[in-house]
Amino acid sequence: MAATTMKLKSTGEPGVTAGCAERAQAPAPAADPCAVVIFGASGDLAMRKLVPALYNLRGSGLLGDRFTLIGVGRDARTDPEYREKLARDLREFAAPPVDAGDVDWLLARAAYVSGGFDDQATYREIARRLAGGEGGSLNAVFYLATPPSLFGPIVDQLGAAGLADESAGAWRRVIVEKPFGRDLGSARELNEEIRRHFDEAQIYRIDHYLGKET
Repeated sequence: MAATTMKLKSTGEPGVTAGCAERAQAPAPAADPCAVVIFGASGDLAMRKLVPALYNLRGSGLLGDRFTLIGVGRDARTDPEYREKLARDLREFAAPPVDAGDVDWLLARAAYVSGGFDDQATYREIARRLAGGEGGSLNAVFYLATPPSLFGPIVDQLGAAGLADESAGAWRRVIVEKPFGRDLGSARELNEEIRRHFDEAQIYRIDHYLGKET
C-alpha cells in the first residue's frame, strides 16, 4: 500500500550519509486502522500474492490489531468457509515456515461478501461490513484483483454506493492491478472512468507489463 495510506515514508535519498543509517533502519510504523477489501478474493492473484503479502505484513509488525480483511467474490461462501480457504491458501503459498499465530490473527479478522460485481446489494453489504469492522474503522483499501473488464463496473458501483467518499474523515483508496488498458487510448478511458469517482491521490495503479523487461 502507498505511503499516504500506510504513513510509511521513504528513508533513502541520493547522497545519504553514514550518519543517517540509524534513521534508515528504524522500524516502520504499523498501518492506520483499516480494511482491505479484495475484489476477486477467490482468484489466483489473491491466493498466491495478496493474502500471503498481508500475512507477511502482520509478521513484520506493519498491520495493527484494528485491521479487517474483506474478500468479495461471486462464489457463495460463508465467513467460516472463507477463513478455511485462507488457511489452505496460506499453507500452500506463504513462505515456510508458516506461523500459526499470524495465520490465526489474520483469519480472526477475515470476512466474505458474496455477490455480483454489478449488483448494488454487494456494495451495500460491503458498506455494512466496513461500518462494523474491527475497531469501527471506516478507512478502506479497495483492491481490484479481477479481470480488467471489471475495473470500470466495480469503480462505478463503489462511487454509486458512496464508498469512495472521504468527507466523513476516513480515507479510501483504490488499487488497480493487472494491465491498465490495452493501449494508450484504453488506458486513458479507464483513467477517466476511475477519476469520476476517486481523486488522483486515492488511486494506485500497478501494471504488470510495465514492471517486466520486453
